[in-house]
Amino acid sequence: MPSFLKSLAPLALSGIALAIAPAASAETGRPISVHIQYDTSSLMSPTGAMDVLDSLEEQAIRACRYDVPVSGAPRVDEDCAEHAVAKAVAKINHPMLTAAYRDTTETGVRLMASQE
Repeated sequence: MPSFLKSLAPLALSGIALAIAPAASAETGRPISVHIQYDTSSLMSPTGAMDVLDSLEEQAIRACRYDVPVSGAPRVDEDCAEHAVAKAVAKINHPMLTAAYRDTTETGVRLMASQE
């Protein structure tokens, strides 16, 4: 079993899932919906909050991935992924996660403000 699946199994038991629907992917013009999973107990420490943030980013990247029509090469719509993470952080609304997000991204403050 891939390691990320092993790490998601405990999350399914102790975590929370939330659905976010960011704007349409700019590259493909298709709307996306992301079902985010995270471990609520991880939000009690700065290190755990960073782990949750990393997981949110990975999930957003997977949701915002598409194939280039001509070559079929996989690409990620970075704007889509950034907005998906910003919406997830705003919707989770936990101080540790918000602080981790603001500390690790230049656009964190601007994107968080736009979600309010």
